[in-house]
Amino acid sequence: MYSEHGSDTAALKRTFRERRMSNAPLDASGVWRYRELFPFLDDYSYVTTLREGSTPLLDAPIAAAYGGLARIAFKHQGFNPRDRSKTTE
Repeated sequence: MYSEHGSDTAALKRTFRERRMSNAPLDASGVWRYRELFPFLDDYSYVTTLREGSTPLLDAPIAAAYGGLARIAFKHQGFNPRDRSKTTE
């Protein structure tokens, strides 16, 4: 890991869960919420976010039935127009 948490996965899980309830821009982002896992950034004060990420999974029962599956879900990347394309530009 790339933070003060080291390899303490329990501490990382707690941190990530706590951030889900935070309204701080970096914590609300489905990308930057996990910033300790990014090896390339030590100073987060330069990060700009549109709170991207956290796109929901959409159940697709008709597609599941067609494929002979009990269940299938899709992640529609266009569901949130400010999503991943802004993070990777």
